Amino acid sequence: MKILFLTSRYPFPPVGGDKLRAYHFLKYLSSRGHKVHLFSLIDHPIKFNDIITDEIIYFLPKSESYLKCLRGLFSFIPLQVWYYQSKKFRCKINNAIAENNYDMIFCHLLRTTEYVKAIKHIPKIVDLTDAISLNYSRIVENFWENILFKKIIYAIESKRVLYYEGQILDSFDKSILISQNDKKYLGQFYDVSNVEIIPNGVDLDYFSYFNGEYNRNRIVFMGNMRTVPNIDAALYFAHEIFPLIKKKIPKAEFFIVGVEPIKKIYKLASKDKNISVTGFVDDIRQYLKTAAVSVAPMRYGAGIQNKILESMAIGTPVVTTSIGLEGINATHGKEIMVEDLPEMFASRIVDLIQDSKLRKSISISGRVFVENHYSWEKNLEKLNFLISDLKKR
Repeated sequence: MKILFLTSRYPFPPVGGDKLRAYHFLKYLSSRGHKVHLFSLIDHPIKFNDIITDEIIYFLPKSESYLKCLRGLFSFIPLQVWYYQSKKFRCKINNAIAENNYDMIFCHLLRTTEYVKAIKHIPKIVDLTDAISLNYSRIVENFWENILFKKIIYAIESKRVLYYEGQILDSFDKSILISQNDKKYLGQFYDVSNVEIIPNGVDLDYFSYFNGEYNRNRIVFMGNMRTVPNIDAALYFAHEIFPLIKKKIPKAEFFIVGVEPIKKIYKLASKDKNISVTGFVDDIRQYLKTAAVSVAPMRYGAGIQNKILESMAIGTPVVTTSIGLEGINATHGKEIMVEDLPEMFASRIVDLIQDSKLRKSISISGRVFVENHYSWEKNLEKLNFLISDLKKR
């Protein structure tokens, strides 16, 4: 099939959850013999890929995106959709549709759907990934920033996104979500009979099981450090959980690993010598291998946390919250540890650090669980069925 594939950010290199998912979708479709035309936006210099040969990359400066968002304040379309809008990019997409006999259009994330929402003569699939409205509703309820402007923006965006998600579910032939929890949430408001679940996966060769030496005092948190859920999780752990751990293990170390940490995150390290903030790293595996425990103390968010799956795959035991576990059907006490109260969260980490047999058991069971349920190749088989089904219509 000939597929037009739209992404809001160039998915190469595949760093970060959204880019990683788009990368594996593209890789899978190409490996199945589909001819894929990738149309993507960038706002900085990039390294080009070796998977897709037919691609149109359009530079959209951040300054232009911010101006679009200002204009978008007076509409009903979500600001994150406005941020990625461009008349010139739309023209390129329209010209490509006119010149090519596409069998299908595939949109990655809500942000790209406005470009093709009105098209009726070509089957369309959108990978929403998460129910973003669920994430925003949680942020609005518990927002930690005492900044009135940000609170207002999130409140407005939460309502707009939920309304827009309904429009997209109606205008696309199929929609994809990452977990049943996200589908259940949207099902409270809309018909989700055309929604399919395709979970994330893990590159099991890249994140191979590690059975070597590790630092018994080291705790790691990893993620994109410019997103609200990850910022909150790191601050929450540093302020409310880590001090409890240090009472039992004075030499405990907390490593925050991920791109673009904000000033509040860097300040954690300046105030506590036991906290380190790395910023971007070339290879996250080295930090996971050397850690005794990986933590995901999520209080916001939706979908599936890649950081949890990758940690489990490499054999580093994970302690997370109920929200962090959403979409991952692992068993507390067997493949993962799950606690919501700071005292209990800290206690589970101390247990894993001090009890090597417990750590080993969780490590092995976590790896087996990921092998059985989160292989990209296995999970993406459903994508090929979806495409084949739409082609027959």
